[in-house]
Amino acid sequence: MHELTIVRNLLRIVEEKARVYGVKQITGIRLVVGELNLVVPETLHFCFEVASRGTVAQGATLEIKEVPLEFQCNNCGHHFSLSSRKEISSGEEGGMGCPHCHGQELEIRAGRELYLESMEGE
Repeated sequence: MHELTIVRNLLRIVEEKARVYGVKQITGIRLVVGELNLVVPETLHFCFEVASRGTVAQGATLEIKEVPLEFQCNNCGHHFSLSSRKEISSGEEGGMGCPHCHGQELEIRAGRELYLESMEGE
């Protein structure tokens, strides 16, 4: 369960920033998580609720912005995501390929993100 590790690191960052800016209570946190991190949002929320007890983030709202896995084909430049598995073709070698040209040289353009986008406090 790597969600607990993510939450512990998030709380460490939040508490440090709250100290720096003199914030006594965090009321909201927005976290950006790419699909490639394989995070289960429900588990992340649960871990946050438990781990934030007794911290400046206790009771804060945790908003998770999920970023889908997106690719660019290095052959034709086509951009596509895995949101629709039907979009993905099986290439010449049976692997994942571009739905437009069936090329196999793909570059990940989005989906690796994992960062604190914002926090609100009083």
